[in-house]
Amino acid sequence: MGASAAVLALGVGPLGLAPTANADLEDLLDPTFWFDPANWSDTGFFTEIGTAVFDPSALGLGDVSTWFDGLGAADYSTFSLDDFAQGLYLQLHTGMQDWMSSSFGQQVGDLINPLFASGAVCGLICNGVDGTEIDPNGGTGGWLFGDGGNGYDSDVAGVTGGDGGAAVWFGNGGAGGIGGAGADGG
Repeated sequence: MGASAAVLALGVGPLGLAPTANADLEDLLDPTFWFDPANWSDTGFFTEIGTAVFDPSALGLGDVSTWFDGLGAADYSTFSLDDFAQGLYLQLHTGMQDWMSSSFGQQVGDLINPLFASGAVCGLICNGVDGTEIDPNGGTGGWLFGDGGNGYDSDVAGVTGGDGGAAVWFGNGGAGGIGGAGADGG
């Protein structure tokens, strides 16, 4: 065997370059890295990352052990559903109604609601239609969001008012219609 063949066989020549080293990030993608106890040692990769990222004192938030001290002393006896309705539900409801009536909201509704309309439900995010003389009951609101339509108000004696439409997931049911003289409302 010649000298050049021996050099190539041993991998020390210019054609037999040493393999490149793997980056530490590639180790994270290797499943065996996660389950090797050697990687869990106090001097391992995760300890360095944990100290740099998960040390609360590094965030400058003060003494985190006192954050929830007053929580147990809070008075929850004054909580009411009215507080919930005023604080959260009405805010979300008003925001969604405003968005649905906006130009962009109407364009989105016109695009997606026909795909989800079935039976009495108008679509995904929509308000049910109000009842009419021909169809007195209000339509059902959207699957995710929307109010039910109001029932028809009858002005004919003995003719009942229409039922208000239901809200499916998030919304208000429609009001029942007023019945004509001597008749029930919806």
